[in-house]
Amino acid sequence: MKLNRAGQNLFLLFLLTVFVPASIKASPFKRIEITKTNNYFTGFNSDSYRADAVSEASLNSLRQYVGKRIRLNPKDDPGVIIQALQWVSLQWKQDGVNEPRKGESALDILKDVHEKGQRYRCVEYSLVLVDILRSLGYVSRKLSLRSVDVAYGPGAEGHIAVEVWSNHLQKWIFIDPQFSIYPTYRGRYLDYYEIYQLKKQGKFSKIKFNVTQGYQKRQSKFNLQGYQRDYQKFLAHYFGYMATPIVHLGKNYNLVLELNGKRETMTFQASPEGNNLFTRNWRDLYFDVNRTMINFQYHHDGKSDYQALLKQNGIAVRGDKTDKEIEAKLAKLEPLFAAKPDFNVSFLNNSPWHSYYEYRFSEQGPWLKIKGDSIIWNLKSGRNDLEARSVNRMDIPGPTTFVHILYR
Repeated sequence: MKLNRAGQNLFLLFLLTVFVPASIKASPFKRIEITKTNNYFTGFNSDSYRADAVSEASLNSLRQYVGKRIRLNPKDDPGVIIQALQWVSLQWKQDGVNEPRKGESALDILKDVHEKGQRYRCVEYSLVLVDILRSLGYVSRKLSLRSVDVAYGPGAEGHIAVEVWSNHLQKWIFIDPQFSIYPTYRGRYLDYYEIYQLKKQGKFSKIKFNVTQGYQKRQSKFNLQGYQRDYQKFLAHYFGYMATPIVHLGKNYNLVLELNGKRETMTFQASPEGNNLFTRNWRDLYFDVNRTMINFQYHHDGKSDYQALLKQNGIAVRGDKTDKEIEAKLAKLEPLFAAKPDFNVSFLNNSPWHSYYEYRFSEQGPWLKIKGDSIIWNLKSGRNDLEARSVNRMDIPGPTTFVHILYR
């Protein structure tokens, strides 16, 4: 073991200088090593995106209402997302002016549409779709798309669409319910920031703007290529800023990501607009959701009483040894302090509707539901695997977190 000067000083401060009797021989011991994992910290607060969230009772009522009109399978991810997108886009024809009464919920809007023949804006398409997806257990959010000239542009400088987190794909997906469109690139679903990056790279024309099949069939003399081309041109206007509602320190704000727009705005088409928090870091909007983090704690406190172990093994403290002599003896001491792989494993998550945890010790093994948030795990010699995930109240499992540990 090669120690630099700082490392030597630390050992000198901690152990002083050691003398190891001839009777103490270096003995082999097993090491505990993580060989592969996706178990990383996520600082995202599960409630921070829920500035416009509604009550669980309201979501239940909405799910029941929609469930009488269409069968949506929450466990079909991402299929159920596209199915919900298609259904919402077919409920009314867009009206760019008409607004619902203040405070109306997604359920109120749907009842107005079905019972009174009302038609609404992109805002209402997105509100309804977001809450339907939330009622099915999917983290989703309204996304405000804005032009560079949003502050004082003449009009049509903003558009509202939706992003939803796919547990299966482990990413955000952009969907537009006004147009019944979801974009892909080389078969991969895209979020809005990815669309922006592809445009910067000169690949905007390579994006496929998929139109749901049901929407196509309901339109008379539908020209798919023309529709996709018109939408691409429409979307290209809205790469100034993107924003989504959040909660920060208990207060509601719009978190605004600057794209081509580089000035912090205070108005929206000349109208006053406050409560904006600006960022130039895309990661502030694109965080992992429903993730489980795995924490390991040894059954013992992990802090051996070194002085007691030294005394028990007849290792005397002396002050006349050189650094090289200390280095030669350190390897003989390591077996005395080597950790034993007996763990109390605890789980934590950032799922907004967490219900319980599941774990398993093999990719092919059955998932085991646990009460609480911890298990006991004693490693065997060789490779040891652990997988864990959070399951929400709609019985939708989040992404799997895994740790592979070698004990040898």
